[in-house]
Amino acid sequence: MTMTLRSALLASCAMLFSLAFACAAPFAALAAVAARRMAPREALFTLLLAWLANQAIGYGLLNYPVDASSIAWGLALGLAALAAGAAALAVQARLPLRSEWLALAVGFVAAFIVNQAALFLLGLGLPGGVDAFTPAIMLDVLQANLLGLAVLAALMLLVDLLQRRGQRAAA
Repeated sequence: MTMTLRSALLASCAMLFSLAFACAAPFAALAAVAARRMAPREALFTLLLAWLANQAIGYGLLNYPVDASSIAWGLALGLAALAAGAAALAVQARLPLRSEWLALAVGFVAAFIVNQAALFLLGLGLPGGVDAFTPAIMLDVLQANLLGLAVLAALMLLVDLLQRRGQRAAA
């Protein structure tokens, strides 16, 4: 699968989550899967593509207000998503785990912690501050990301299965 097709596939799934969860894309989940399945540059490109799609949905379909606060938070989401990707990539590079599931789990934990920490730190200087970091909201964000991780991991397994089937048919 080419860089563009794989990236588009994962970013498209993130777009569906953005629609389903009112623009709350599971960036930590996407970071974990992309870090495990892609080269670093491709993984970060995929996160950037997903963030752009997320913003397009928010402003284009969900009518998010176009004001300084909203734009600043949108940029913070993008930076936090890239930070999550960097964390997941660092874990994959330093802990070359053979187990697909363990590698995804460890990458996800790193990506989720870094994503939320980055948003919290960036939120200290943004309108609304850290008001969204309540236990109930954090649990919702974690649940959305866990669901995203399950869906994206299943999608990658399906892609692997289809690729193997296609290789056997071509042989």
